[in-house]
Amino acid sequence: MKSMGGLFMKKVLIVGGVAGGASTATRLRRLDENLEIIMFERGEYVSFANCGLPYHIVG
Repeated sequence: MKSMGGLFMKKVLIVGGVAGGASTATRLRRLDENLEIIMFERGEYVSFANCGLPYHIVG
């Protein structure tokens, strides 16, 4: 945690940047916009959206 003017900033490390990791990061950001979120992904790509199947089915 880093000190920000006497207050401590929370830091979260997420391992895995595919659907589960990206969804977790999104949810955490919605819960606390001041949270420092760091996501690690060993693969070449990071997920930008959850499963797109519902959007594909709806059209």
